[in-house]
Amino acid sequence: MTAKKRRAAQARAAAASETTTDVLRHGQFAVFDGVEYRLGTRGDSWTLLATRPVPGFTKVRSGKFFRKIAEDEVMECFRISHRGTYRGIEVSISNSNHGRVMAVTKDDRARDDGFEPFERNEWVKLIPREDGDLRIQEVRTPMPMPWRKNGA
Repeated sequence: MTAKKRRAAQARAAAASETTTDVLRHGQFAVFDGVEYRLGTRGDSWTLLATRPVPGFTKVRSGKFFRKIAEDEVMECFRISHRGTYRGIEVSISNSNHGRVMAVTKDDRARDDGFEPFERNEWVKLIPREDGDLRIQEVRTPMPMPWRKNGA
């Protein structure tokens, strides 16, 4: 195995270990050298963000690293969100705290399952992640490369 392949494998393993936390990943991501990184901005530039040292990335502060994306670079980009069901009710899922997620739905049946009014025609409930009635699915939506002027 070449040094470059070994570094890429190590970065993939590190990225995989970062996704096993209690927090659901969400937001904009890009794939670089076979590894998924969160997208961010720094000034007028788009960047790849990492929480571990990665070759070619610059340390910002403890546990934060970035790499500027050149305007002509080509990468697969996507948004991550979550949806699911709770006791047969379709919900959108967001992170919360204390091992819970926030489930939001427009289904009026939610009132009977302990959901509370949230916004107009919406219901919300904080649900423990380990609740056996909760099913969560990660949704990946392809998106154009935001740093490309034409979004190609």
